Amino acid sequence: MENKTIIFVCGAFHGEWCWNENFVPFFKNRGYEIKIHVLSDGAKNVEESIEKLKEITSKIKGEFTIISHSIGNLFVNEYLMKGHRKPASLVILNPYPVNKKFINAVRIAKRFFCLKNKELYFSNTKKDVNKYIDLLKKEEPSGIKSLTVCHKYNKSCVRGIPVLIIGSLNDKCIPLNSLLDTMKLYDGKLIIYRNVCHDSMLDSEWESIAGDIAEFI
Repeated sequence: MENKTIIFVCGAFHGEWCWNENFVPFFKNRGYEIKIHVLSDGAKNVEESIEKLKEITSKIKGEFTIISHSIGNLFVNEYLMKGHRKPASLVILNPYPVNKKFINAVRIAKRFFCLKNKELYFSNTKKDVNKYIDLLKKEEPSGIKSLTVCHKYNKSCVRGIPVLIIGSLNDKCIPLNSLLDTMKLYDGKLIIYRNVCHDSMLDSEWESIAGDIAEFI
């Protein structure tokens, strides 16, 4: 393996911390160079955030993989639809639905309104989650939320890219049916866990998930 890089793309309200605890050391130990793109890191809007991701990919020598979380998949789609450099493979964890946008946006917004962060992100599976809850960002680049209803997915943007989708029956944020739709739209491989929470990289089963990713890429 030479010059292999992984770019982790955060979801809304999340930062480097969500990858640093488990996934970063796991993949570094396997020889990967690691980059992390935080949606709101110095970016005022989606376009600026895309440019920052473009800066990262343009400096990478050799192949790279993008691993996104939650709404990060919509952001990566926007990046790819602008014709920027493609990854050798794409992994989308607990991805936001790319079709039936209005219905899914309402459904997920209701969950955000009704559930506390502990249940929404961690499905009440972890006891010590306050340290993560306290790290959740309150601000995101302008336009991130609007992607949930305005995003226009074009299948050609991922043509030729192997795609792995990972979700869970216990994800309190993303509906199961949307995972099946996402699999078809991306023409990708889908792995569904039974008990994993929405923040799967921090779940107690994170190592199994990381292992599935390592095998795929």
